[in-house]
Amino acid sequence: MGILKTILRDKNGFSLLGSVLSTTVLAVGLLGTIQLMSMATKTNADTDFRVIATKLANEKIEGIIADNNLQPQQYNYVTSANYPDENLTYGNTNNVFQRIVNITEVADDLVTAQSNSGLKKIDVTVSWGIEAPQQVTISTLLTDYTN
Repeated sequence: MGILKTILRDKNGFSLLGSVLSTTVLAVGLLGTIQLMSMATKTNADTDFRVIATKLANEKIEGIIADNNLQPQQYNYVTSANYPDENLTYGNTNNVFQRIVNITEVADDLVTAQSNSGLKKIDVTVSWGIEAPQQVTISTLLTDYTN
């Protein structure tokens, strides 16, 4: 019983060094957590912009396909000249998206440019961001099935 009283009597509580050390460890842990949350928020915003850009590109592709079906000259109407570059905003985002349409008549290999082939490759590129520019490109083929 005498040893237990001695051990209990010699305990004086936390020292100043222990308090400073534990505060430092907690601060470093919180700083790491805050940085992790910041990176997660940025990644989430980047994903949102990528989804918006993909929707804008698909919207233009669908419009071009509709023009091919509805315009009087149909296949011949679908040229890059009829689809100028656009600067767009989407929803309540403050970011500006630039949409560029490139239409090229291609050979059967789908790469080499060739006039009167009956195949048009349509590339719609939507880009955004000033500090770290990013872009999404959607491509499709359009055929002149009457050719």
